[in-house]
Amino acid sequence: MKCPQCLKNEQTSLCFVGNFVKTTAMGGGLLYWDEAGTYHNHDPNRSTGSYHCSRGHRWTIMTRHACPGCDFGHMEPEVKILAEPELNTRE
Repeated sequence: MKCPQCLKNEQTSLCFVGNFVKTTAMGGGLLYWDEAGTYHNHDPNRSTGSYHCSRGHRWTIMTRHACPGCDFGHMEPEVKILAEPELNTRE
């Protein structure tokens, strides 16, 4: 994993798992085998994790559970940058 803000700024940093991971708990997911015997898991739930880097950037990544048998849930993770670090202007 690389910090999305550091990538944008052409910087490098260490990345750390933040202090939360949350997952929705919606029912109604569809589990079945189709006519060809392919297993499908249409899970509507999403997971969001928090992260931070050694330069002070914070962000979350939201993912969806992808079905192994079709395109359901196959999407790029949604990255949301939470904060820019404050610059130290003391001399």
